[in-house]
Amino acid sequence: MEIVINARVDVYLQSGYPPDRRADEALRRGRLYLGGPRARRASIPGLVDDTEIARRVEDMGGPLNVWLRPNGPPLDALHRIGVARISTASALQHLAASFIADFARSLLAGKTNKRAVERMATVFDPVAIRWWFVCNQFKRHPLRT
Repeated sequence: MEIVINARVDVYLQSGYPPDRRADEALRRGRLYLGGPRARRASIPGLVDDTEIARRVEDMGGPLNVWLRPNGPPLDALHRIGVARISTASALQHLAASFIADFARSLLAGKTNKRAVERMATVFDPVAIRWWFVCNQFKRHPLRT
């Protein structure tokens, strides 16, 4: 099993870095991480400008990961730019929690949320269940060792 250490550079998420210094600091940190014996990738969460992402990809000297953000470039653009990997961070968890909260509110209000009930049916989708079984049966699931 291959283990990849991802060096996370959070200068775009921290308010302590002036906007005019973030790009240089992200590049400096990313290169330090990639130049060492441990990190195989650099990750710059919060970076959303496609031109700046392209510059970081070109200048980093190693694979670059970014977050997929609503205010950032779409997936196909990130691919064209040369981003090595994207992350949704905790967005999927928040999306699921939001769905659950909306559904619970509709139940408490005595309403049936038709869309929610229809979406619940996908939880028991036979194709998804079969995929899960096959992946686990043959140890192809990414979380299996």
